[in-house]
Amino acid sequence: MTATLIAASQRVQREVLNPDELRAAWQEVAANDVSLLPEQTPEWVDAICASGRYENTTRLYSCADGRRFVFPLVRRRGVVGAGGRLNSFPAAWGIGGVVGDGLTADVVSAIVDDLRSMRALTLTVRIDPKPHAAGHQSGGPAMPG
Repeated sequence: MTATLIAASQRVQREVLNPDELRAAWQEVAANDVSLLPEQTPEWVDAICASGRYENTTRLYSCADGRRFVFPLVRRRGVVGAGGRLNSFPAAWGIGGVVGDGLTADVVSAIVDDLRSMRALTLTVRIDPKPHAAGHQSGGPAMPG
């Protein structure tokens, strides 16, 4: 596992794990997220990737206080994906956004900073529109869409 500090104020780190470790961590984070939607699970990303058009590029973040968050993310394969076309999630594939309990505006900001650092040509984010979604809870910014 490698971790990269992306926000000193919250000590938010992006963890880089092998696919099996990422899946296990994602399942643990998802199990503790009371507002989890079915499309925010590893199995949903598996279905998207099974189409053959996308590959899993999901990101895992951790805070110094032990909280962890997953940002489900896929990248278009082939020429269409050249230059980095990232989606959370592609059109008609459901709602993506951050998975994890205790999300704050500072953590969202750190995740957005990390996603911007990827320098993708496009990044599409479809977040949970319910009032209890992370951006609404914290009074902070929701993920850009």
